[in-house]
Parts: sequence; C-alpha cells; structure tokens
Amino acid sequence: IHYQPQYEFENNKLVGFEALSRWMHKDLGYISPDVFIRIAEDIGLHFEFDLWVFTQVCHQIVQWREEYVYSPRIAINISFKTLEMTDFVTRLQSIIEHSGCPTNLLEIEVTETASISNMITLIDNVRAVKKLGINIAIDDFGTGYSSLSLVRTLRSSLDTLKIDRSLVADICSSPLDREFARKVIGLGEVLEVKVLAEGVETLAQRDLLQELGCDYAQGYYFDKALTVKAAEKLIIKQRNE
Repeated sequence: IHYQPQYEFENNKLVGFEALSRWMHKDLGYISPDVFIRIAEDIGLHFEFDLWVFTQVCHQIVQWREEYVYSPRIAINISFKTLEMTDFVTRLQSIIEHSGCPTNLLEIEVTETASISNMITLIDNVRAVKKLGINIAIDDFGTGYSSLSLVRTLRSSLDTLKIDRSLVADICSSPLDREFARKVIGLGEVLEVKVLAEGVETLAQRDLLQELGCDYAQGYYFDKALTVKAAEKLIIKQRNE
C-alpha cells in the first residue's frame, strides 16, 4: 500500500492520504492497478481485496500511533460491487474491533467499477458505515455512476465529493471543464460537504481550483503516492512545522 497526500488549499496543510495499492511482480514487473483490480473483480475477489486493503490501512494507522506518529485521515477505495455485499458492514466492524483503529481516521471512497445491481443494500451499507464514525466520499465525481441521484440520496451521510482527474486535466484551457469544476464545487456548498480535486499536476491548476473555492487537492503537483516510510516522514515534518 502506498499513500498519496491530500492538502488543504487555504494553508497547504496535510489533511489526509489516499491508500493506493501497488504490485511489483517478481517476473512481470510493475502491474497497473487498473489491470489487477479488474482481474480481482472478474474472478470474484473484489470483496476480499477491498477488505485486505482496509485491514492493511487500519493496522498501519495503529502501528503509527504506537510509534507516536499521528496520521491524518486515510481514504480507502471501495468498489460498488463490494458495497453491495450483505455482510460488508459486519466484516468492516470485525476488522476495526480486531485492529483497534479509530474510525474517525478512516474514510471510505465510494467508487464505481461496474453497474449497480443492488442499490438498496449499497445505500443501507453506506449509511451504516457512516454510523460507525467513518467518513464517506464520492470518488471520481462527474464520471460513471457517481450520479446526482445517488449523491442526493446519500447527502446526509456524505463528507466529501472528489472531482475526477479527467475534469481537472484541461481546467486551465477548457472553459467547459472549468465550469464543470465550478458547478461541482457549488454542489459541495449546497450539500455542505468538502470538495477535493484529484490529479492536480500544475501550479496553474492549483491556483485556479483555489480561486473556484475548492477545499482540498491531491496530485503530482503536491506529491506522488508515497511508501510507508516516506509518508511517515511527511507526517512528522508537517507536525514539526
């Protein structure tokens, strides 16, 4: 697991990480997450894979705290397929209880990778996760099934909307993309949730998003996904500044 930092625009403060899985195969070399996550879904391992990542993050937070390294909240991607599973919340509770991880340091990013087949269970599970004290974010907003109707239904459970990187890439040159971003940020204000922009790679993108009123950002302009040791050093550095 690697950890990509998330920063607040207003004061450039580290406010969180997104947990990202990486695979370096001994024979095949680097394998893209788009490849191995899709394979996991195709062969029915998406549920166990998502829970494995969640478990690793919980244990890492606890380990850091035991070493007096107090991390900010860490976001974990959970696919719609996993969120549709009837025993998802029970499994989540078990991991939290066994690890002793504080739930306020966890965030579930609801991500779409396939069509939704059981919307009622998904919505019930998201609300139950929120009751555990875990933050909820809608990932890749503006694409796929991250629809307005879903956001409206879940509005009381949401904490963050994440603007998809495809809407950020040309934000400085495309008036249409700029207006899309402005509207998403405006929607965040209506819903009283924070808005985080993904894929920020240039100073111009950063400045424009701040001007539009975006709250948080992540991307190569700030930091790439960091190893555990590098993330730990960043946490300590920010604490000492």
